[in-house]
Amino acid sequence: MDVKTVTSSGTTEKLNKDNTQSKAISIFIQTKNGIIIKLLYDNDLDLDTWQAATESILEKINDHYENKSSNELTEYLEKTDDSNGTTIYAIIDPKSKNWNLISSISQYEWDKRNKINCQQ
Repeated sequence: MDVKTVTSSGTTEKLNKDNTQSKAISIFIQTKNGIIIKLLYDNDLDLDTWQAATESILEKINDHYENKSSNELTEYLEKTDDSNGTTIYAIIDPKSKNWNLISSISQYEWDKRNKINCQQ
């Protein structure tokens, strides 16, 4: 899907040219304690990776809702400030094909530019 980003001519320098996350697809999920998880999809990954990763995180969310055995999603959520409106982001790691859960997109981008492991 070809998606164009439109900006004012005076603000083009604000765009991150390295951002490969889809501008057409993202999924929002609200956890039982009110945290919003925004799933972001990298345009550089194939559809099979998107589907497998989505199935994987939906299973973890289902386990979280049903209070089944603890998993990395539940553990991450337990450490997250669940004040009203908290949003965390999930980005598929291109190498492992697993989700990275992050609390700050700007910190993630900085870590990525500086080659720091950004998984919390």
